[in-house]
Amino acid sequence: MPNSLLNPAQQEAVKYDAGPSLIIAGAGTGKTKTLISKIAKLIEKGYTPNRILAVTFTNKAAGEMRERIEKLVPGSSRKVWLHTFHAFGMRMIRQHPEQVGLTRDFFIYGESEQKTLIKNILEEMGFKDDKKNANYYLSVISRAKDDMVNSEDFAKNALASRNDKKIFVSKIYTKYQNKLNQANAMDFGDILVKTYELLTKNENLKKYYQDYFQYILIDEYQDTNHVQYLITKILAEKHRKLCVVGDPDQSIYSWRGANIRNILEFEKDFKDSKTITLEQNYRSTQKILSASNKLIKSNLNRKAKNLFTEKNSGDDICVKELLSEREEAKWVAHEITRFIDEEGASLNDIAIFYRTNMQSRNFEDSFRKLQIPYRLIGAVKFYDRREIKDIISYARLLINPKDNISLLRIINQPRRGLGKTSLDKFINYANLNNLSIFSAMENEAYVENVTPTARRGVLEFVKIMKKLTLEAGLIKPSDLMGRILSLSGYWQFLENNIEKEPENASRLGNLQELINAVKEYEERCEPEGKEPSLSDYLQEVALITSQDELSAGEGAVTLMTVHLAKGLEFPVVFVTGLEEGLFPLMGKEADDLEEERRLCYVAMTRAEEKLHMSCSSTRRIFGKMYSNIPSRFLFESDLMTHQAHKQIDEMEARKKRASSYTKTYFKPNTSREVSSQQPSSRPEPVASSGKQIRIGSRVKHGVFGEGKVLSVTGSGESTKINVIFPAGVRRTFMLSFAPLEIL
Repeated sequence: MPNSLLNPAQQEAVKYDAGPSLIIAGAGTGKTKTLISKIAKLIEKGYTPNRILAVTFTNKAAGEMRERIEKLVPGSSRKVWLHTFHAFGMRMIRQHPEQVGLTRDFFIYGESEQKTLIKNILEEMGFKDDKKNANYYLSVISRAKDDMVNSEDFAKNALASRNDKKIFVSKIYTKYQNKLNQANAMDFGDILVKTYELLTKNENLKKYYQDYFQYILIDEYQDTNHVQYLITKILAEKHRKLCVVGDPDQSIYSWRGANIRNILEFEKDFKDSKTITLEQNYRSTQKILSASNKLIKSNLNRKAKNLFTEKNSGDDICVKELLSEREEAKWVAHEITRFIDEEGASLNDIAIFYRTNMQSRNFEDSFRKLQIPYRLIGAVKFYDRREIKDIISYARLLINPKDNISLLRIINQPRRGLGKTSLDKFINYANLNNLSIFSAMENEAYVENVTPTARRGVLEFVKIMKKLTLEAGLIKPSDLMGRILSLSGYWQFLENNIEKEPENASRLGNLQELINAVKEYEERCEPEGKEPSLSDYLQEVALITSQDELSAGEGAVTLMTVHLAKGLEFPVVFVTGLEEGLFPLMGKEADDLEEERRLCYVAMTRAEEKLHMSCSSTRRIFGKMYSNIPSRFLFESDLMTHQAHKQIDEMEARKKRASSYTKTYFKPNTSREVSSQQPSSRPEPVASSGKQIRIGSRVKHGVFGEGKVLSVTGSGESTKINVIFPAGVRRTFMLSFAPLEIL
């Protein structure tokens, strides 16, 4: 790319290759352009394309970068190792599976299979557990793997802590990992752990890859976890030609293992590194940037920068306070209608962001009433649809007969007369004889006390799978998927029951789209000279992330949580629900509050031209109405103090409060319940209902769901409680103010 198309900071970042470098790339500052220009420059300087490793965080981003590199240096883009961390790890593991205890036809368990596996383990242990607790155990295991804590070390730590809950989780972790190993399978965490093992347990392999990669570039470095950090350090150890790109102010994924310290402490890890900061923004107006800059300066854990633009100052940021969340949704819908009618805006240009998924309902209701088309990002995705998961499970079992999770999913899809009692007999036989369930079914004659109907169903199932196995090596993956639909009876079952279940028609359409997807995969293999295989396709599907499935679509407003908005941009953005206790979420510690602030900063900097920020003075939670105060983020960005009177002067009941905001409003945990008559001037403690709250009490929160009280401190109105919610989320509340229901 000609240097004239890059600003001075970008040019400096592109040219530097003398050693480690850190590029602090603010929102909208041309990070991707800088990164691909740097790769092109490296190739021009004589670096071998296939010895350059570039890591980004979604398959979609990797694909787009590859296309742009190809335009700059034709013929080189496919040679560069351009992958996500997981795809990079898979590429290494595929070449050396035996080094990490796998065979070549290993499988990746996605989130659904992981949860099923944990629920099966709980049942084996005698617990009929619900989905929420399975989610929690999976979260703990995933975070342990991110931190490189294996099941053995986790168990030792748990025993040393003498904590019964940790010991219980350690038992689940141990069984979970054993079953993965028995099934010749990995979860996403294992991909990175085993990549690290390849680089540390085999000295020859480590030296080979350290020498092989002449230059390494890591995108979105603020989102890396501990094991990704370790892999990066090992690979860069010899040549020390490492460039990491990211923005601490956009680190919003700590809940899934991202460690902001990786980027904040890069200069400590690489003392000879050069830091270059990109501050010129090409996306937003100056007024949007000025407010965003003011907001994020309240964070302490960051690298100083000040975004600016050469674009015009733009429209004022609109701040609106509504009486309720329903009124907020109506206002947003009417504003969108006005944009379309008066300003000729496109629906595709408009996005609504909210903090939690539960907030979407009111917007959906308002949009339906005004007949505004919308797309809900975060709804059921293509590969998460029931019929797709069923056929994928058939394919997985076909490739790997040890895959018990897939077998249990589809053994009665369609129904084969195999009830739970008979199925349990096959499972028990498999466990007693250390076999997979499919192997037990192949030996059905030795399984006693099975009904004739169930036995016929098992024989039919085994016959189908063996016939498919014979055909697998003779036909293309897309044709094989078609045979699975046909031989299994799945397609016929849906077709025969359309009258009873009309949604079967759309399911059939989805299955046809699955065949199309496999065909597209085959077409992608052709120019690469790669032989398409069903096993390879299934591994590719397993690496698909929610970000990869985001699609612009046609003529619809986009609704999504702020977390999903990362990496996107829209001409018109509404950031909604900006209330204390919701955005930021209630009961935040200092580090958590900083992440909430970064989340708001990300939301604001998605806007190109128009930014609207709204809150509601009351919000209904579990049937009760609570009064709210505007989010501290509106004050920290100087938006509410500048516009409070102008934006809410129609709300006579709230004029006095709007003219006297003080620092007292910056205290967390200030949502207040109000009666149906009028706002309460002083909220009563939740425990005033007569129910006593103590350690172990169960409570319900409108955002977090049901939780358990871990500690109670203080007394009277100063009483504080610490609560743990599903997925390990912990929050501290002032009891007198918290919108909690004691169960």
